[in-house]
Amino acid sequence: MKEKRKVQLAFDQDEFNKQSNKHEEKLKASNQQLQASEQQLRVDNQQLLASGQAIRESEEKFWLLFENIPVGIILIDKETRIIEEVNQNAVKTIGEKKEIIEGSICTEFFCPAEKGKCPVCDLNQEIDLSEKSIIRKNGIEIPILKSVVSVKIKGKIKLIESFIDITDRMQAEEKLKASNQQLLASEQQLRAA
Repeated sequence: MKEKRKVQLAFDQDEFNKQSNKHEEKLKASNQQLQASEQQLRVDNQQLLASGQAIRESEEKFWLLFENIPVGIILIDKETRIIEEVNQNAVKTIGEKKEIIEGSICTEFFCPAEKGKCPVCDLNQEIDLSEKSIIRKNGIEIPILKSVVSVKIKGKIKLIESFIDITDRMQAEEKLKASNQQLLASEQQLRAA
């Protein structure tokens, strides 16, 4: 019986060692997979950080351009007609604080069309470098050259209005007309004499 017990113990020890080796191999393989996964996570994390940095730099560049371009730019929600965003040139031309402009209805400053007669929203007209005007709170009209394009942002239609103040050009044209009229009057006087 002792002999049988020794054989049984030896057999159990061999089986135990085999099972132990199998588990050890599985553990090593799992550990290697875990290390590979950790390495991949590090790489993915570095890529995410780099992507986040690139997005931040891109946004910063966009806002620098948006705020400093020598053109007024306004973002309007087409459905509500509410001004959502304006750049500094638009603020300067309109002559009102940014906080007052944003959140206002566009007709308070642009195109005082009757309700339901907005050339872009209601009449589906395209505005591409058209002479229009901005109405300041004090009633002064500022002549502008304006374009409007429709874009989709987060599933909603927005209008991007861009414009430049053409007050100087209009004044120069008026002076030129006055000079031409004076020249015509002088020519007529010379012919009459």
